[in-house]
Amino acid sequence: MSRNAYLLGKRCVDILLSASALAVLAPTLAVIAIVIRLHEAGPVLFWQPRVGKDGRIFRLAKFRTMSPGLADVGELDTSSWVDGVPDDFVFKTAHSSAHRVTPIGRRLRRTSLDELPQLLNVLAGDMSLVGPRPEIVPIVERYSAEQRQRLSMKPGLTGWAQVTGRDKHDHGHKMAADRYYVQHASMQLDLQILVRTVWVALRGREAY
Repeated sequence: MSRNAYLLGKRCVDILLSASALAVLAPTLAVIAIVIRLHEAGPVLFWQPRVGKDGRIFRLAKFRTMSPGLADVGELDTSSWVDGVPDDFVFKTAHSSAHRVTPIGRRLRRTSLDELPQLLNVLAGDMSLVGPRPEIVPIVERYSAEQRQRLSMKPGLTGWAQVTGRDKHDHGHKMAADRYYVQHASMQLDLQILVRTVWVALRGREAY
């Protein structure tokens, strides 16, 4: 299959599956929204600028998992950065976000249910179901030319890095996994990642 045919097929699958998932999951999404609102006053959704394909900025949607007024990101320590993002850099950790996350938010994160609103991003064309996870602007601004290769494809709701370690990876491992995906992207690999994502989510592996 040519790359153009693959990308066209990938977009068709994104539209079909994201629209179908939103319709099927509508009751679940409504219940989650109500629980978040009843537990703590504040917005149900959290919108954050992220970097998409070719460096384009878009607003990523998530269910809010932190108390209002607290940014839904980990702590960004740039003290050891020299050139680009070092391989041992870890953006989010249990320690950096534990005091920020609400009890409901912790459950949502453990099952990845907080990510479901990103189906709207997929339907809108800002994201794909499968691809490198969208990164925040301050980190992308420090990318080297090699690291920017991960921006050659749309960011994904899930990706190769997430099904082979999720947030347990340091930044270097995530970069390696994303480069592998960009170089080997295919319908077969996308299907494998989607199937493995369901398994990872069902296991409830911790995501900070």
